[in-house]
Amino acid sequence: MRILRVSHRLNPPDPGGSANHASILSAYQTHMGHRVVVLTSKEGPYPEHEWRDGYEVYRFPAWRPLTEYPITLTMIGKLIECTDSDFDIIHALNHLFFPTNLSAVRRKIGRIPLTISTHGFRVQRGRLMNFAQDMYLSSVGRWTLKAADYVTSFTERERQQIVRLGISEARTCVMPNGVDSGFFHPKHTTRIPGSVLWAGRFVPEKCVDQLIQAAALVIKKRTDACFKLVGYGPELRNLEKLATTLGVNKNVEFTGPATKRELLELYNTSSVFVLPSLSEGFPNTVLEAMACGTPVIVTSGIGLEEVVATAGLYVPPREPVQLSDMILKILDNEEIAHELGHRARQRAEIYDWRGIVEQTNALYERIISSREAD
Repeated sequence: MRILRVSHRLNPPDPGGSANHASILSAYQTHMGHRVVVLTSKEGPYPEHEWRDGYEVYRFPAWRPLTEYPITLTMIGKLIECTDSDFDIIHALNHLFFPTNLSAVRRKIGRIPLTISTHGFRVQRGRLMNFAQDMYLSSVGRWTLKAADYVTSFTERERQQIVRLGISEARTCVMPNGVDSGFFHPKHTTRIPGSVLWAGRFVPEKCVDQLIQAAALVIKKRTDACFKLVGYGPELRNLEKLATTLGVNKNVEFTGPATKRELLELYNTSSVFVLPSLSEGFPNTVLEAMACGTPVIVTSGIGLEEVVATAGLYVPPREPVQLSDMILKILDNEEIAHELGHRARQRAEIYDWRGIVEQTNALYERIISSREAD
């Protein structure tokens, strides 16, 4: 197949979310013999055109007027230039971003079928942002999704939210995120007693402030507790100040971003991985931690029950006291920690990347066959 992928960002330089998904999916499909071209925004020192892991990348200058999310107006030229003799399908990642809107425009004026992956229905980030997202989803976002031949979502909960927007249920399905369960695996190394790990972007919806508040409570009962916070983002300085204010800065370490191999080591040496987010799609970090046999604690009620099932513990959002209790439950009970870690590894194996890519390719083939039958 000839696949044109559209993503607002790519890894590198962005290691998280849909950027990472786009990179991994493109590499796997290329290695399976498909031709993949990726259109994305230009960030950092990366060239406007290159080959990476076998697939072709075009980067376009981005404008960021009010938010961190890139507006890539010049991408439309490349999209219009592509014809159905060049590509069999367009796959746009994340309905909340401008490049996906451009992909919808391209579908309206051409014959190349379009599939959109939603990667989380919306972000929980304050009243103003939530209001803006609701306005977008009821207008441009809905139009964008309706332009697609097919819409995939990470979870059934997310798929139902898309259907409620007015997208035909027959044109939607669940397509989970994936994990390299060969690379991320239990190494049988000694886990550091009292060690708690978080990894991601320091943004409001990740609720890292709640984890730091929980850390202050945990440290009162476990003076050996150590919290490693791995990543980057606009909230970093505020979170560092909070740790100092609460007097836990000696037990809470902000490590900065980590490489894939460094994360493997961190997952395997930590006693528990915690993700207290207000909203998530299908987070890579939770899958990676589970694949390493690390017990996980996640927020209840945001769809992660479909991902983690009985392989982890749950806490309501913005409940640092309950979060601290759950952390201590794992730190203080080796038997519970071992059982959860065993279940986590088994659960993660369901989401191995190769199987997810094969499911994605099969969906493409159905969409392409349907267009040819018209």
